[in-house]
Amino acid sequence: MSHTLDRSAALYNPELAPESATNTWKTLNLFNWWMAGWHSMAGYTMAIGLFAFGLNGWQAIIAFIAGAIILYWANNLTGVAGQREKVPFPVFARAAFGVFGANI
Repeated sequence: MSHTLDRSAALYNPELAPESATNTWKTLNLFNWWMAGWHSMAGYTMAIGLFAFGLNGWQAIIAFIAGAIILYWANNLTGVAGQREKVPFPVFARAAFGVFGANI
């Protein structure tokens, strides 16, 4: 006997489905992803802010790298569940916020 489940658009769409096992990122993909985040208005604003606080070039670079390491560590720590189970963050957010709360 075969049962077909009705999938609600609020609960399922192809973007929320688990990723395939063949979808893997290499080192260059991760590097490009993180560098795209720094080459933005927020990244440049932070760099200018470091100089505004009176840091010289080397101090600003060291502060920038230290901040990046802390942020990358925290971001990767929150993404462990998605990395292991191949499920995107919005699906995990439903556990804490419910189906409608995760949509906000």
